[in-house]
Amino acid sequence: MAQLLALCALCAALCALGGAASSIKFNITKTNIAASWQSSEYFNRCFRDTAVLEQWDYFHTTGTPDSHGNQWLLIKLSRAIRVQSVTVYGRAAEPSRAQNIEILLSDRLPPGLNTSSDSCYGTLSGSLSSLTQCGVTKYEQTQTHKVACSYSDCRNVTEYILLRKNVRNESDKYMNFQALEVEEVPSKPEFLLPPITDWKDGHSVSVAVNSSTDSAVTTSHRCLLETRDGNRSLNATQTAESDGSSHWRFTPQRGHNGEQIRCDVVQKLSGSLIFSQTVNNSNLEVKYKATVTWPRNIAPKKEGEALSFVVLTDGNPEPSSQCWLQLVSGA
Repeated sequence: MAQLLALCALCAALCALGGAASSIKFNITKTNIAASWQSSEYFNRCFRDTAVLEQWDYFHTTGTPDSHGNQWLLIKLSRAIRVQSVTVYGRAAEPSRAQNIEILLSDRLPPGLNTSSDSCYGTLSGSLSSLTQCGVTKYEQTQTHKVACSYSDCRNVTEYILLRKNVRNESDKYMNFQALEVEEVPSKPEFLLPPITDWKDGHSVSVAVNSSTDSAVTTSHRCLLETRDGNRSLNATQTAESDGSSHWRFTPQRGHNGEQIRCDVVQKLSGSLIFSQTVNNSNLEVKYKATVTWPRNIAPKKEGEALSFVVLTDGNPEPSSQCWLQLVSGA
């Protein structure tokens, strides 16, 4: 299949990720993580280099915790996801070493991580208040310790997973388990924004689109005014700003109540889009923004293979969005 482009039509602003038909489970191995750091290394074995499922030393610390009495493993995933659950598989011979492990999630690198570029060993000296606690592994009769993570806040996307166990008062000061499984909630953005019905003749609507990307490929935008029957028109004045953003000003005409603004965004590689709109008149002021993150380095896809990305927004009133994929050929 040809290289895919992600084409996302943003109708509005507040995130309302719909429930997916089924979740996706995958094991964490050395082949699908971007990086990892740990409090100590058992026989100089870095998790990022040696993590093999079901091996007794899949992850294993020494018996010496850090200065806070913690043993920990910090994993950077190869892509940002929405986590539904994390499953820690302890060893049958040493199940207690997988118990009471706190699992914390974050969309960014925790502050206070100190490490050298050539070592997986690190120290955590800063506050972890910015991380979200997923849960703590509990004592069970089996060696499987599953921690379910649930979210109501649509901004919670995870790129870093921290597993931390306080062993200060434990006789066995090791943290050890033989597998780690993550259950992902597939992204299914569904946004519904009622058309703005109290635009007045002569009042204008301003739309600003700001994009950032880590590639040299330029993100293109197109903002249109869409009528109730789906027809679109380009009755807008567009200007380009020095910061790379694009601005449109719409002036609705008489009888155009019920129209909505739709912005199409096309990006070939990874990046993000900040989309904001302000409606100004005597009765209404609406402000919102949306962030769209595309998968990095999209490889050619075969039929049946999945491609996912995340749309995050905040604001009021409740918005909607439509997302689809488009081939390079335009089909």
